[in-house]
Amino acid sequence: MRGGAHRANMAPFGASGRAIRSERRPVMAQAVAAPREVHVLLADGATVSVRPVRADDLAEVAAFYDGISPENLRLRFFTANRHSAEQSAKRVCRPESPGRRALLAEAGGEAVGLVEYERLPGTDHADLALAVADRRHHRGVGTVLLEHAVSLAGSDGIAAFVADALSENRDALHVFADLGLSVSRRFDGPEVHCLGRFRGKLAGVLVHPMARRGVELFAGVVQDQVFGPLVMFGLGGTATELLADHAARLAPLTDQDVHDLLGAPRSAPLLFGHRGSEPVDEEALGQLLARLSRLAGDLPQLAEADLNPVIARPDGLDIVDVRMRLAPARPYDPYLRRLR
Repeated sequence: MRGGAHRANMAPFGASGRAIRSERRPVMAQAVAAPREVHVLLADGATVSVRPVRADDLAEVAAFYDGISPENLRLRFFTANRHSAEQSAKRVCRPESPGRRALLAEAGGEAVGLVEYERLPGTDHADLALAVADRRHHRGVGTVLLEHAVSLAGSDGIAAFVADALSENRDALHVFADLGLSVSRRFDGPEVHCLGRFRGKLAGVLVHPMARRGVELFAGVVQDQVFGPLVMFGLGGTATELLADHAARLAPLTDQDVHDLLGAPRSAPLLFGHRGSEPVDEEALGQLLARLSRLAGDLPQLAEADLNPVIARPDGLDIVDVRMRLAPARPYDPYLRRLR
């Protein structure tokens, strides 16, 4: 990404920036503000360390840029000429100064990502530049670096990042999307000029345990226009809509309804010891469905509840994600429900 007057010297970020709302992702907030190394768990289970760039990192940063493909160099610097990369390596290894920071992500003793920003003179805006090693794309490295840069920029009194990107560089655009940011953009030929504002400061750290493996299921409630509230159950996970292995029963559920619903999906054998596997906790699943049924009856304005995935194991279950939607309750014909 490139920007205004002195930004010609700033390596392009390679993607548009979206307004950074720091309250959206409070991870590692306190560690970022301190100039020390922190370790971060990525979405794929790998770990990287993030720390400020030092003057003696020049060889490592240069090797990092040498490993970037010509195509990604072009997206990064708007040119495949490696001279720009050499100049960038020298610049980021300079001592930090107020309003100018550079952070390095490392894995296995080598650099896998780099983010830098520098305040624009006389403003509360800063140029932003980000690069990720080719083999580390789509693994969360860029998102982690950007989160840390946002926290540091707030402590430097910076209110916005400014950057230019080639409009074809979709990967870098996704980095900002992953943070749930808003952005103002202006298109100028093949370039996108971006202004991303962030408000407030990170106020804490939120840590969640990682759910253990099990059978991924879906459970929920929908309001049918004819029959009223229905309790849904079936195979969950990322392929829920693709496989459509769900069953439904009218709420409120009886004990027999719960039993029938657990065995209704085509994938139900996975719950009861398929091919020697240990059966899941059927009682816990039954309680979950019964409570959803009670919720649907007690809260008629519950238009939709989506629990996916529900990870069932022999010793219980974990509800990893819950989404609910409320809407004014609609009347339904109680006589149609007697058809059950």
